[in-house]
Amino acid sequence: MGIAKHRSAAVESGHPDVKSSVVFIRWFRSGVVTMSKTHNRPLIIVILGALSTISPFAIDMYLPAFPEMATALDTTTARISLSLASYFAGLAAGQLIYGPLLDRFGRKLPLYAGLVLFVLASVACLLSRNVEWLVAWRFVQALGGCAAQVAAMAMVRDFFPARDTAKIISLLILVISASPMLAPSIGVFVAVNWGWQSCAITRRC
Repeated sequence: MGIAKHRSAAVESGHPDVKSSVVFIRWFRSGVVTMSKTHNRPLIIVILGALSTISPFAIDMYLPAFPEMATALDTTTARISLSLASYFAGLAAGQLIYGPLLDRFGRKLPLYAGLVLFVLASVACLLSRNVEWLVAWRFVQALGGCAAQVAAMAMVRDFFPARDTAKIISLLILVISASPMLAPSIGVFVAVNWGWQSCAITRRC
């Protein structure tokens, strides 16, 4: 009790060491980290960019494998394309969910939960034996993958000062825009050499 009063008095008096320590503890408990001189700025941008590309790659990478998937699941490419529509539906629903969750529980817990859900749903897509299950698991996969995209955008303001926010977000959007050009090419290479299931494995990695 006396220590708490002493710390409170020190903070109110503006003591820099105590004040900064309390601020750091509050941010750490909320799962949010601020940018400091010790942070590796390029590495953080690369990590945020990688998180931002999870959903774009999950959308475009398996497109060239539609005919092979239709043959394997004994259906038509039109029905396989429903898995793409279900992913977009999950992506839209996830953005409504993760915004409040990231603010309520911090960045780490929702992000980790979303990535775990994405990996598990990818395995389920890999093991799907009919198109109906594939469509359903693609929706769940989108709910998980959406966490990375939403969290990456939210963490920009946590890691970087306000004057750099627009520049960093523009870099992330550039990376996201390049993904539809790269993902199908990578998908063709992977599907031709290792089959359509390997697209799901590559997305998890």
